[in-house]
Amino acid sequence: MPRSRLALVLALLSATATLRAQDRLFLGTREIDLVGTPGAPLGSAPNDVQGKPAAGGRYLAYLSWVLDTLTGVRSDVPTGTWILEADPSRPRAFVYDGVTVSVFDLETRALTPVVTAAHPYPRGFVSASYASGTDELFVRRRGADDNSAEIAVVAVASGQVTRVLPAIWEGEWDWHVTAAGDVVVAMVFGDVQGGTYTQGVHLLDARTGARVAAHAAEVSNVLDDRRFRRTYVLGRGALSALDRQGHELARVPMPLLCYPRMAVSPHSDRLYVAWTTPPTPTQNYRYVLTTYDVAQGRALSTVDVTAAVGLEPTGSFCNAPLVSVLSPPPAPEAPSATTSGPSVT
Repeated sequence: MPRSRLALVLALLSATATLRAQDRLFLGTREIDLVGTPGAPLGSAPNDVQGKPAAGGRYLAYLSWVLDTLTGVRSDVPTGTWILEADPSRPRAFVYDGVTVSVFDLETRALTPVVTAAHPYPRGFVSASYASGTDELFVRRRGADDNSAEIAVVAVASGQVTRVLPAIWEGEWDWHVTAAGDVVVAMVFGDVQGGTYTQGVHLLDARTGARVAAHAAEVSNVLDDRRFRRTYVLGRGALSALDRQGHELARVPMPLLCYPRMAVSPHSDRLYVAWTTPPTPTQNYRYVLTTYDVAQGRALSTVDVTAAVGLEPTGSFCNAPLVSVLSPPPAPEAPSATTSGPSVT
């Protein structure tokens, strides 16, 4: 092959590899291309903020729908069910109908019940996290006082509950089990009624439920990085990376963000934080995306992605009301006043 043609082929192969390595992030079903043009066509494995990727990124599962990221086709889960968790390595999701947790095959749309998880209390709430290394689904149920909860560990292959972790939670929190199934990471907003768990991130032994480490911070979001076996903690004034023993590996100072959500890059050591700006007298909320180099401990870029998302965020982000940007009213004309006894008009 002539040298010039070989160089062209190598250049094309390199360009193809670069395109396949692009990171994409989803806000709902709206996709943001983090490398090229925002809003680029669906294609490579996504890195989500709100949804859960399944089958290596082929599908994005969120609440009651599943998005095929290769074709852009969106389909609903069976009526009366909603998605608790997705399997990142296989085309399946775990759905719940208020009584039973089932495996939902994303390709055949078949449902296979695995465990009964009926609310034991009137105010119970069910969530789940999947450990691909052990093929176990950790199913969490909230207790009668709405502050404690227990976690039933289910062997997906058999549908049997193998163990139940103690009811040790207090306060509102988010949580996940690591991919290896060895550590449960829980985000706690604070003590409730004299509880023993202080505000911050707590690491628990996934076999016994015993607390093995804690990271005290005012936390707003946590995210697990399966590749590097670490947990990102988004707190007030800082972004931290913790190892599996709760030790801080890196720390990046950052301002207080409104409604922050995080996503890790599947291709490089990058962390993406999507957040909304508070409204000002002249501008409504905006979607903003900041990219961090975790190894160097610094922010790389901050971009307004409102146009890529396609809509302005709404709601009580930062506890601030939505601002309507209007033209100022005209100055009053011909002001006058009259008096009648003690009254002024």
